[in-house]
Amino acid sequence: MEGSKIGQWLKVTSDGVFELTFIKDHLNSLGIVHGGILCVFFDEIMGSLINGSAVTVNLNVDFMEPALEGTAKAVAKIDRKGKDLIFTQSEIIQGKKTIARARGTYFLVPKTFLSRK
Repeated sequence: MEGSKIGQWLKVTSDGVFELTFIKDHLNSLGIVHGGILCVFFDEIMGSLINGSAVTVNLNVDFMEPALEGTAKAVAKIDRKGKDLIFTQSEIIQGKKTIARARGTYFLVPKTFLSRK
C-alpha cells in the first residue's frame, strides 16, 4: 500500500480483502504477534477504504486468538458514511481462525484544513 509504513507486509488482494505477513519482528516475548501490531494493521486496512484524508477517531479491537508468524487474511468494509464520520469494521483470519475483530471511526479532514500546510 503506497505511503504506508507497513506496506511491505500488507497487500490488497481485492476490494476490501487484504493479505498480511507477520514476521519475527512482529512477535512479542511469547512468540505471538504483538497486539499493538494487529492494531496498526487494522488502522491501515480500514483507513485505506476511505477516499480522501481522514484521521482515526476511535479504534476498538477484540483479540480472539493468538496470531502467529506467517500469513493471514483481512476483510474490511465501510458500515456507514456520514458527513464527517465514516464507520468501518474488519477482521483478521489466520488459517480457519478469526484472530481479531475491529471497528474504526474516522473523521474526514476538511480540504480547507489540508490547504493550510
